[in-house]
Amino acid sequence: MRQMDTNSPVEIVLGPSVPGDWRAQLQSVAATEPLTPFSEPARAFTKALSRHILGNRAMTAYPELMAMAHWLRPAHVEELCGEFEQRNRSRIRRPRGLAVHFAPGNVDTLFVYSWMISLLAGNANVLRVSTRVSPQMTVLQETLGQLVDAEDHQAIRDRLLILRYPHDDAVSAALSEVCHVRVLWGGDETIRALRPLPLPARAVEMAFPDRFSAAVLSATAVLVADEDPWDGLVGGFVNDAFWFNQQACASPRLLLWVGQAGEVDGAKARFWPAVAEALADRAWSLEPAEAITRLTAAYAIAARGDAQGLDVGTARGPARLAASRLDPAVRELHAGNGLFVEITVPTLEAAFRTFADKDQTVTAFGFDRTEMLREAHRLPAGAVDRIVPVGTALTFDSIWDGVDLFDLFTREIVLP
Repeated sequence: MRQMDTNSPVEIVLGPSVPGDWRAQLQSVAATEPLTPFSEPARAFTKALSRHILGNRAMTAYPELMAMAHWLRPAHVEELCGEFEQRNRSRIRRPRGLAVHFAPGNVDTLFVYSWMISLLAGNANVLRVSTRVSPQMTVLQETLGQLVDAEDHQAIRDRLLILRYPHDDAVSAALSEVCHVRVLWGGDETIRALRPLPLPARAVEMAFPDRFSAAVLSATAVLVADEDPWDGLVGGFVNDAFWFNQQACASPRLLLWVGQAGEVDGAKARFWPAVAEALADRAWSLEPAEAITRLTAAYAIAARGDAQGLDVGTARGPARLAASRLDPAVRELHAGNGLFVEITVPTLEAAFRTFADKDQTVTAFGFDRTEMLREAHRLPAGAVDRIVPVGTALTFDSIWDGVDLFDLFTREIVLP
């Protein structure tokens, strides 16, 4: 169901079955009674969405939708429910009410995760999605439209409004005025634009700013990896970095090689040709504008003075910049698109000393959990929210950017 407000550029992508423009539909959604956490209507909807995507062969063209559907499969939702109930066994948690999500433009299906967690927590939801419509977003919209039209999911439709509009403070302010939770995706610029818009006094906000991520690889482990670990490393690294052309906040842009210079050189000589081969198998390539953006960023980073070598690559493969250290400006200058800043360090401790407040995800290969735990306790304040194996950078979790989203979307009632 798509509607255009005749008096504004607001498109109603999906909304409740009530007459009127987006304002009337917003009022309708805001007036609904909250569901209980992990209610049957919410579980039934997530199950239907997951099965619809996983059961449709055409969806394999959209791996991010397949990953999302896998995350929403009933067994995982049941696991999330069990964890929620275990944590809150002697506590009363209720939904906050209405959550408003401002979705990112760079990874445009990411908003579904926060919406699904909010839905499972029992909230009604309003989503502002990007005006840049990707093929996967079109497919997702059509799928959601089919599902909410079913009588079985009327409770979900009554509590859902998806809008698309150009940046408009008046519309965004109207959404913010009635919410109990505001979720800001999209980075620092979006946060700066939306944060000044007033919230109700008791509303809470979660902002997901621009982040920077890294991979930490043991040179020794790369050199000795046999078939299964090797295939997992190469395929996982390509997934982490190239699914969204490094535009996802969790995609590695920095690669820290841990080891002595000689073994690092050998590891690189084995690793990068395998990555190039995997990209060729997937027919990955950059658009001309993306290639130019990458080249410009590479030269800007090299000009900082810490570069030891630059391989600009081709539009069908990675670009690599070897550096003696990580200049803090790199986190701002780096534009993604398959550019990797490589630094060699002697120990895992030295690798972890590289991280700062802006760093979100560390993907690791060749280290055991004991080593990671030791270094995680030494991290600078605010640095790094996730340390995960290579290949799982883009795997969403209900704890994101150091925040338990189920706690965010619910409130606790104290009953002694």
